[in-house]
Amino acid sequence: MAYAAAERKIYSGKHELKACRLRQDKKNYLNKVLRGCETFACVTEIRQIYDRILDHKASVVRYKDFCLKILIRRKIEDMIRGGTVDASRPTRISVYIDKQSTKTDGYYRLDEGIVAELNAGINNLHACRSFRAVFQAALVVEVHICDSREEALVRASDLLANALYIKHNNGAEVSLPRGRFLQIGLP
Repeated sequence: MAYAAAERKIYSGKHELKACRLRQDKKNYLNKVLRGCETFACVTEIRQIYDRILDHKASVVRYKDFCLKILIRRKIEDMIRGGTVDASRPTRISVYIDKQSTKTDGYYRLDEGIVAELNAGINNLHACRSFRAVFQAALVVEVHICDSREEALVRASDLLANALYIKHNNGAEVSLPRGRFLQIGLP
């Protein structure tokens, strides 16, 4: 992967490369590498999330899974509109997530929720809304919980998350991937 090679070019240390420890010119260099990649992010406003969710670790995990599921759906829809993904062909989606708790107080695991969202559609009875299926063909979703020290994709996500954090919390101009970048906001 080009991103891992770019990391090695700017850093040869023994410890994991973290975006929060990089100079801005190094971050800009790595973001340029991501320009050719499909990138996406969800920005959440913590102050708008109910305390009853934030007070319980399993509820926080369920909320993160919800955000990921919505983000993946919107990115896949965007890629279908752009012709990158064909909804009528069998598809495999691999999701790589930095190590975290996976214990949730929800009904579904993340991979099951993504499949339900994209292959069957969802009826949200609380909001009185329905969301149609996105794929007409077989869909396989694999969720990989990774150690970011071992997975360049997760470190690339850390770089993007760091840039968005700085942009939204400090109002600073930051280098974000151009091209195929989708950002959504959720409360």
